Amino acid sequence: MVRPGDFLVIDRLGDDRHSCLGGTVTLAARIAGIAGIIVDGYATDFDEIIENGVPVWCRGPAALTTKLLGIGGAINIPVACGGVAVNPGDAIIADETGICVLRPDEIPAVLLAAAAKPTRDRAQRLRNGEKLADLNGCKLQIDAVLAEQDAALAKLLTKTSLP
Repeated sequence: MVRPGDFLVIDRLGDDRHSCLGGTVTLAARIAGIAGIIVDGYATDFDEIIENGVPVWCRGPAALTTKLLGIGGAINIPVACGGVAVNPGDAIIADETGICVLRPDEIPAVLLAAAAKPTRDRAQRLRNGEKLADLNGCKLQIDAVLAEQDAALAKLLTKTSLP
């Protein structure tokens, strides 16, 4: 039922034992043109998933797979995945660092904000000698903490110094 460009989000309803995704499912998904799969649960056949080239996010591996028992399930409904509500039609932005779910009405503003941010090659800037605290903006916070510590130490030394 998936269409090219769809992102499949699977809520396993807390099942922390069975894998519902593996090599065969990802191969079928790749052939259907799926953009990626998120499973709030476990997967198996990681070598095949990688070979099939389908981006997959899950909680980890499980050797025990599900069977077609016909005990329920629903398609194209709101789900919770990782504690986040995901609705049909939401946009998924995902990479190796995480997943972002956007409602359709949020997409234009997020795209504008992302386009307005200057691109930075932090790795190259670090290699060129810049300090991480300068790049990520926490240098001011570090300086403030150090100043507080210096002031507290000076106060302590003043109280304990002998005449």
